[in-house]
Amino acid sequence: MYGRKRIILSLVVAALMISIAGAGALSVAPKTEASDGVTVALTTSPPNIYSGVVPNGTTVYLYQGAKPTATATLVLAGGSDVNWYHKEIDLGNNVKISESGTRGNTLLIPLWNDVEGARPWKVEVSAHSGGSQFLWQGTLVIVPKPTKASVLTDINALTATVNRLSCSAFLPGTKLAVLTVINAAKMKVNAGSYGGAVTTLKVSLLARTDGCAKQGKPDSDDWVRTCAAQGALYPQVQYLIIELQLLQQHPAA
Repeated sequence: MYGRKRIILSLVVAALMISIAGAGALSVAPKTEASDGVTVALTTSPPNIYSGVVPNGTTVYLYQGAKPTATATLVLAGGSDVNWYHKEIDLGNNVKISESGTRGNTLLIPLWNDVEGARPWKVEVSAHSGGSQFLWQGTLVIVPKPTKASVLTDINALTATVNRLSCSAFLPGTKLAVLTVINAAKMKVNAGSYGGAVTTLKVSLLARTDGCAKQGKPDSDDWVRTCAAQGALYPQVQYLIIELQLLQQHPAA
């Protein structure tokens, strides 16, 4: 299980340093202005955790579904047929799975993937006019549906990662502090306090392991003092936070 989660990590971190807004949509600032009058709507079959308008530059989270019926459909309004370009990328190793183009005012995206199985992937989509004028861009990130049990499994995997690291990778005394924070988060998850676990991980652990991800070296308040160790811990903590936020917002049945 530890290996499976390590596969997910680095690109998930880059994609997910954003706050949840609305029913399952996670928003980032648009990089490019969409053309006037262009609206893209998302529908899913069967119903997923988000449907509705997808603003330009937005990343939307969707749960993986069963083959071959689970799909997402993007519909472009305010214009005629356009050129859609979409690229699927493995979230663990940043390897492109596929890339293709389609013409029309709708784009159908499977929410299952033969190659990746249960591993998360993302689909980067852009729409262009016949003359290659940019109209819209967005990203779908397709993840396994988290459960309390899966989160607890991932917390145990994070604990195992910390235990494998040498004490020399931490400031004196802080390896035990890291394990204490993780245990506190685990207790909150067991109690059903997913928001409390998010706060614990963000405030007391994520901020202590983020220097290398943000500036290429440990910063002044990091407990983990090597980038190799931070590279092992930081992505796991980030993914746990995302799982907990999704679980808090969309409790498992």
